Amino acid sequence: MLKKENKIFVISGPSGIGKSTIVAELLKVFPDAGKILNSTSRRPRKGEVELKDFRFLSTEEFVSKFERDEFLEAGQYVGECYGTSVSDFDEACLKHDVLFWILDVKGVKNIKEKGLKNVSSIFVKPCQQKHVKERLNNRGFSEKEMQDRIEQAEWEISQTSVYDYEIENEHGQMQKTVDEIAGIVKKELL
Repeated sequence: MLKKENKIFVISGPSGIGKSTIVAELLKVFPDAGKILNSTSRRPRKGEVELKDFRFLSTEEFVSKFERDEFLEAGQYVGECYGTSVSDFDEACLKHDVLFWILDVKGVKNIKEKGLKNVSSIFVKPCQQKHVKERLNNRGFSEKEMQDRIEQAEWEISQTSVYDYEIENEHGQMQKTVDEIAGIVKKELL
């Protein structure tokens, strides 16, 4: 349940751009803020923690929840299911006034169609596509998975007009990106 005083900052960008790292750093800058937990049918990556990074579900569990209309927003991203359950959204909104939410382009379009208030969307794009490919290489994706993610990234970058803000994440300059987004958050909270 979105409270009148909630302010949500959606962080989006292509696979490998550093969204999770950005949000983790923003939570250090804004220690009273929270993160809206997303669910996924994909397997946890090395170092990811259940109910901290994602709610990890089997495809069957995800589809069952989707069919029971338990998601505020949901979709597929390169063959895996992602979404935000109504209960996880409501819980985060009750605990925190300021929230960070990682969504893809389709998720942003979904929440805009639903008319959620007090949401600012920020798209983080690479300064060069080759840097995204380098980051994806480090995740151990197959060649096909990498190609799917690169094609998806190209499409996402073409959709940036959906967003309120667009930030360039320069390779090796994560702190600069975090600082830019923190500046947007501070300005929006005034």
